[in-house]
Amino acid sequence: MALAAGTVWEIRTTGNSANGGGYNSARAGATTDFSVQDSPQVTYTDLVIGASNTVTSVAFPFTSLHIGNILNITGGVGFTTGRYEVISVASAAATLDRSPGALASTGGTGRLGGAADHLSTLASVYVAGNILWVKAGTYAFTSQVDMVANGTDQNPVVFRGYGTTRGDEQQAVLQATAVIAASIVQFSGKYSYVENLTFDGNDQAQFGGNFNDTFCYLYNCWAKNATRVGFHFIATHCRATRCLATGCGAGLSTGGGFDSAFQGALFEECVARDNDAHGFVCNGTTVQYIHCIAHGNVGAGFFGSGSNAAARLSRCTSYGNTGSGYLLTSTDVGMGDELTGCIFAGNARYGIESDTTNYATVPALALKYRQNAFYNNTLGARFQVPAGATDVTLTADPFVDAANDDFALNFNVGGGLDVRSFALGYGLLTSPEPSVGAIDAGAVPSTGSSIGTLSSMRSLWRELTGEHDTDVVPDAIVDVYVQRGLEALNRRTEYHVEDLSITLTATTQEYALDGSVLRIIWVEHNGVELTKRDVEDWRRSGEPWRLEPQGTPSEWAHYAQKIVLRPTPNAAAVADDSTLLVRAVTNPRALATYGFEQLADQEMPLAVYEGAALWSACYPDSALATVRRDFLHQSFETEAQSVAADAGAKEVSR
Repeated sequence: MALAAGTVWEIRTTGNSANGGGYNSARAGATTDFSVQDSPQVTYTDLVIGASNTVTSVAFPFTSLHIGNILNITGGVGFTTGRYEVISVASAAATLDRSPGALASTGGTGRLGGAADHLSTLASVYVAGNILWVKAGTYAFTSQVDMVANGTDQNPVVFRGYGTTRGDEQQAVLQATAVIAASIVQFSGKYSYVENLTFDGNDQAQFGGNFNDTFCYLYNCWAKNATRVGFHFIATHCRATRCLATGCGAGLSTGGGFDSAFQGALFEECVARDNDAHGFVCNGTTVQYIHCIAHGNVGAGFFGSGSNAAARLSRCTSYGNTGSGYLLTSTDVGMGDELTGCIFAGNARYGIESDTTNYATVPALALKYRQNAFYNNTLGARFQVPAGATDVTLTADPFVDAANDDFALNFNVGGGLDVRSFALGYGLLTSPEPSVGAIDAGAVPSTGSSIGTLSSMRSLWRELTGEHDTDVVPDAIVDVYVQRGLEALNRRTEYHVEDLSITLTATTQEYALDGSVLRIIWVEHNGVELTKRDVEDWRRSGEPWRLEPQGTPSEWAHYAQKIVLRPTPNAAAVADDSTLLVRAVTNPRALATYGFEQLADQEMPLAVYEGAALWSACYPDSALATVRRDFLHQSFETEAQSVAADAGAKEVSR
């Protein structure tokens, strides 16, 4: 026998390398997991090996509670050191999964239960189907650790970080604390699934994580400060989803955040940001990038290098890199590329650049460049590559707030609005299938709404006012009036709600609120909702709310544009939780950037009614305008009352 596929391991910074570290809940009779604790449940010094793989202890007889737990035998003459599962217990004797040594050996030492302390502790222990849970904390690495055991298609090996509760998707940090001329961790086994881990090269390790066998999978991981590459894939059929690479590369011409050198790699919803070299590197192979973002890198956002390299970018965003948005170099690179629905904006060189071969006159390559958008790349949209027939040249910034990493599409004409809803058809161009849809460019698609697009609402405003000439009344003016309509609707219905975070400071009782706050709905500190009070009530009743002892806030009041807490937070309260969570009704944000956020489809026209009524009031050039003003305003008021009543019914859920 051997360790079971269902074994689950626990690793904690507060564990110990001598602890058992694991548990198999699937074992018949297993009831209690003693690995999810820092210390061992039992420390043995008198183990005796009996027949049929059994061990006994006089000082601490085995019980049924020990079934499924891992016993780490650490020494004893005649004992084979290693980790063994207790698969059954009878008459105080534990039967192990395999022989622990020579029959009748005595004086064995070991520990049952307790968490392991490091990945290296279990590097030669785990088997296919095992899960290695790594609790949040910082784990020091002075040399590369190799995780070599293979998983299988049905029983992968899973390395999974967590915070306080298994499965909470928080991350544990694996950090280089000495110069490592390789990676922090090398995953050499097939079917290795790695989740919720941060690989911190700490400017000492060349690679964060190195993946060099087939069918590896990476999810919700972060590589940072590796001197060469954050995530390095040198095996086929690997995939990374929702991963981040920052501060990697140290200025190397071919380093960067993500690097794949073998066939079949797929990167989905990954971000390469602020690396000291390229963001994503396709190195002599075919790599797919779907909904990925590369921005602020010292080099190209996406980089294709080496013979037969083929980067296939679909709905990606490359912004603000010091090189080109996508750079293909050396020969035989460009013909394998496919770039569809990507946005290249604000790069210091070109949107797309070929620095070796001129592909500009190759019509076959142009067929594989479709629906890409270009904006404000310093040297131009392209260099030595062809333009796609459906490419878009933007005249305005397409993003909500790229400076703060928000690459959602805005509603600016010439910007985000122009790359929303590209027609998506199927089958032959001359005889298409009846299915027709729409898809946005860039890595961050819009949430979409059939009636709720800004373009549709602008058209409605023009129909209501009769102002169809966009030269006389440009969209920017339309937005001013519709924005006022949104604000009027919000005053009546309080539909626009935001969660705000306020950083607490010990001994500070009052905190300024953003000018957009209209009403506070509730306030929460350290998971506890505070009681709503009123400053004037405190004053009238003579309560010493300014002078009472400091402590953990339990009450709040809102006056002017400030929130006051009672009692005043002390250092202990701030140490427990330095963030005050405030849910508040706020002003609707800029229409041109955020559209009709938080409004249902049928409520959006109300803002347009009021905006058109305001226009008619400002320009009463005819009796018709006056009638229109009164009708639209009354329609707004009537329907807004219904919306407000519905909102009131939903108040409890806020």
